[in-house]
Amino acid sequence: MRDERRDEGELVKYLEDLMNQAGIFEEEVKLVVFCPSSKDVEPLFNLVRKRITSYKLIAKYGERVPREDFRRMVKSLAWLLSVDKSEDDLKFAECLGDLDDAFNHLDKKRRHYLARVKEDEDWIHIRRWEGESDEHHILKLLVYKTIKDLGYKDEDIKVEEACRREADKVVAYPVPDLHVRGKIWAEVETLRGVRDPLDLPHEFQGKADEISKYEEFWLVVPSLEIMMHAHRMGRLLEHLFRLFKGRVKVSLWYPDLVGKRARKLAEIGPSS
Repeated sequence: MRDERRDEGELVKYLEDLMNQAGIFEEEVKLVVFCPSSKDVEPLFNLVRKRITSYKLIAKYGERVPREDFRRMVKSLAWLLSVDKSEDDLKFAECLGDLDDAFNHLDKKRRHYLARVKEDEDWIHIRRWEGESDEHHILKLLVYKTIKDLGYKDEDIKVEEACRREADKVVAYPVPDLHVRGKIWAEVETLRGVRDPLDLPHEFQGKADEISKYEEFWLVVPSLEIMMHAHRMGRLLEHLFRLFKGRVKVSLWYPDLVGKRARKLAEIGPSS
């Protein structure tokens, strides 16, 4: 791992603090939802229970949480809601002094930023396949805008490109969610129905030879799923790195609704 490991370590600490405040440890449960206090445990639970089987957890301090713990918990909640890049919203939530109020504020801001994303001008470039979830579709847009930020033009960034013309012939090939030919291969994985993320490399087995021709492989995963599999993510990147014959820089990304971008969390690559 490179410098991004420090960011990953800080994130894991925040998430561990969050879980410890709830009075549980990782090995005791598979899926975790943090509910801010004993006053009202429903808002966050309702946010995810339609997507996954969830546990309700109540902070052991109730509504009297030490200031530093409260700050960490607010930052963790903001990260789970993909709004942690707004310093103003974080500071406001911290000043509220109540976890229910802080969550309600951050969730309201999440809906606000999501509405902005849905109005983005780059949607015209994002091809959608039948049955694709809204979440998967939105993550593709964030990846598209992130790649565009690197200086690539719209015509360079291919979305769900199933075939291309080579030497006056139409050639079909393994379909990435997004790619810049020979440069970046990006895959969005919501991890719905995936019990163990270490099974994920099997999905890319048939694409490995093609991916090995690229400089970078981006794996984009929702924050909630990264949290629940936090101690598996490093090994997942290592497995993918080996699958791609050690030739490709492999990185893990999470969504940022505030900046309308994907953000890199961790990376592993060939020695320079």
